[in-house]
Amino acid sequence: MTLELLTRNCGMESVDDLFSSGLSKLLEEMKESYETWERFTPDRFVFDILVKRSTHAITEDQWEQVLYIIAANVDYEKDLEMRMDMLALLEFLLQRPELHYQLQFYADIVLKMILVPSIEWKIGKPN
Repeated sequence: MTLELLTRNCGMESVDDLFSSGLSKLLEEMKESYETWERFTPDRFVFDILVKRSTHAITEDQWEQVLYIIAANVDYEKDLEMRMDMLALLEFLLQRPELHYQLQFYADIVLKMILVPSIEWKIGKPN
């Protein structure tokens, strides 16, 4: 109820639009630190919530940034929990039918920078 009231007071149509607006500002701030996120970094949890709540309102410019953040955090040097959470976020996005049209433009990024490196087997690393 409070979010809906805030949405109306900000002149937006839906709560998702409100989250998308917040995502824009936070993506700018996160550019500085997303490559150094660790398991308990608060920004990674904020990122997850904002992306999930603003899915259909993510703009074209934001898609690339969101996918680059996910790609940076599925690196094998990252904690396994972090990698799995980022892959779960990507799975969430891929399962949304309303996003299929938008995501097809970013299939190269999803495949080459996120999925293929994530399934690559490395000695001594958990799969």
